[in-house]
Amino acid sequence: MRLAFALAGLGGFNAHGAGFLAAATKWDVKPELVTVTSGQILVLVDWLRGEKNLRASLVSPARENNPLAQLQTALFGYPGVFRPAYHEAIARLASVPDLRQGLLNIFADRVLPAQQYVPARSDASFEEAAATLNASPIGVIFNSYDPNSGMGFLYGNDAARRALPTEKKIPNTHAASAAQTPGRRDLRRSLFSVRLSRVERRPEDQSGDPGAEIGERRNLSRPRQ
Repeated sequence: MRLAFALAGLGGFNAHGAGFLAAATKWDVKPELVTVTSGQILVLVDWLRGEKNLRASLVSPARENNPLAQLQTALFGYPGVFRPAYHEAIARLASVPDLRQGLLNIFADRVLPAQQYVPARSDASFEEAAATLNASPIGVIFNSYDPNSGMGFLYGNDAARRALPTEKKIPNTHAASAAQTPGRRDLRRSLFSVRLSRVERRPEDQSGDPGAEIGERRNLSRPRQ
């Protein structure tokens, strides 16, 4: 492998990655492999489709020159991407409390929830993204992590599979040793899926992480240790 891109997401870094990809297009630089995270996955999808203006996918033209755009986004969300969890907050406040939880937990669940926004992208948009990644001659890799099971998954298209080594260079001794200890432990393992396939959004998944949703598979083969 001669050239690979490593792109990180998270907020403003998506714009940085978009600028990097635009420069790569200008200078006709094409990688053999791209590792990518978070919202940068969707920027990469636009780039693979040949979109010329990656900025437009990140900054709405209607909000570009609006001095109150950040406040508007914080209060009302971003159309087609996410919305504030106002409905969910009202539903929690109106729900009948379970006194067995204790007063502190009842208060925290209603007044101090971690949920602030709800993803608004459609299943069809993730289906289209997965199709673009699968059809790409450039290898694409990203991961997701399930905090409930402590398991991580590595996803990639066929081009990435051909570019990666078949054996791990560093054995995962952590999972083997942690499994022998009592209590729950972080047993992060890697899985390289055969194909990115149909998205299945789980009701309990409100993370809004594009990686978890694009890479979600109905039937996953056994992870490599």
